[in-house]
Amino acid sequence: MRSRPAFRHFAPTILLAAVAAAPLAANKSKSAVPASPDDKTIVHVLNRIGFGARPGDIDRVRQMGLQTYIDQQLHPEKIADSDIDLHRAVELVTTAGCEHETAARILL
Repeated sequence: MRSRPAFRHFAPTILLAAVAAAPLAANKSKSAVPASPDDKTIVHVLNRIGFGARPGDIDRVRQMGLQTYIDQQLHPEKIADSDIDLHRAVELVTTAGCEHETAARILL
C-alpha cells in the first residue's frame, strides 16, 4: 500500500498540468491570421509565401482574404485550372507558326 502516498504526491502536479494546458487547447481553434490585415501584413505574407508582391497582388489578396490566399498557396491543387488553361492557349496561339497546328495542340 506504499504506492498510494506516491500517487497522492503526484496528483496535484498532474492536476496543475491539466489546468495549465486547457487554455492552450482552446487557442488551437483560433487562427493567427488577422481578419482584416493591413498592407504591411499582406506584403509580409506575399514575401514569405511567394516571390514578393507584384502590381495588383495586395488588392487581390485583400479582396479574397488573407486566409484564402494562404490556403491556396498551401493547396495549389484546389485552384481552378480554367484560368491557367486559357493563359496557355493564348500563349500557344501567339507563339506558334501555324494556326492549324496550334488548334490541334489546344484541342488534343
